[in-house]
Amino acid sequence: MEELTLRPQTVTRVGWAIGGFVAGQVVGMAPFAYLSGAADGAGLNEVVGLLIALVPSALGAALAVRVFRIAVICGNGEILLRGFLRNRHIPVERIVTIHWQEAKIHWRDGGGEQRVTTVTAFKNRPRTGEAVARAHERSMKQIRDWWRASKQDA
Repeated sequence: MEELTLRPQTVTRVGWAIGGFVAGQVVGMAPFAYLSGAADGAGLNEVVGLLIALVPSALGAALAVRVFRIAVICGNGEILLRGFLRNRHIPVERIVTIHWQEAKIHWRDGGGEQRVTTVTAFKNRPRTGEAVARAHERSMKQIRDWWRASKQDA
């Protein structure tokens, strides 16, 4: 079965990435602003505040890159969900069903336990625009169709 890589629309990924980056900057600047306002005469508070601010700022930048790279990659006998914070590998033979309307994959782990994984890349939220929602649904149908075809090839 041929590999299939799907990503949300570029405008969606850019919006999510900007949101992650800005959140990191806002969180990062809070200690800097607080410590800069305290007068110690030596500028030590500014240095400490800046160092503390760098951590969430760097995490925000890393999250922005990670969010921009969100994808679903179907191939090599598995579906790889590249998410905001982590990846999930789901072997094709363990998938029970794919609900394209809900953007969920129902599957069983190695111990036979039922699992449900939301495909964050294509999850429609209440304020999702109609064109984006239709694109998400088309992507989920492609994932479902790839899964069905790969089951028949096995």
